[in-house]
Amino acid sequence: MNPTSGEDRLDEALRRLRRTRLSASPGTAALVLGAFRAHHERRRRRRVAILTSIAATLVFVFIAAKLLRPTAVPNTAEAHFIALPYGESGVPLEEGVVIRLDLPAADLAQFGVPPSLRPKSKRVHAEFLIGQDGMARAVRFLPTQKTNSFKE
Repeated sequence: MNPTSGEDRLDEALRRLRRTRLSASPGTAALVLGAFRAHHERRRRRRVAILTSIAATLVFVFIAAKLLRPTAVPNTAEAHFIALPYGESGVPLEEGVVIRLDLPAADLAQFGVPPSLRPKSKRVHAEFLIGQDGMARAVRFLPTQKTNSFKE
């Protein structure tokens, strides 16, 4: 088999193909165009769905971070806190978080609060200053708010 004859045949076939005018029938063209548009519409919808879900996730994370973020301790509030005796640790207090709790007044003895500082009411609203090591460093008692309770 002569390699030049194969190349010559291929060249001749390509020349003939180039001279013929090929076109699809109007029905075939409409089908191909419809399939093309449907394919790209599906891709566009999928892209919009993905971007929408990403945006919704980012909004959810942003809102959750805002709502669940612990309250930072302002400098002026530190003066009203009472240091807890066991609150000294080897880790310096660089970042503090204030946690507000409603506790029985009797439980304050466990936190080292002296009897003279314990309130007379049964429930106590208190804020604890928590260090970055998780240790409660100080406590601040909040005034008890009088609430209207209705008996049913």
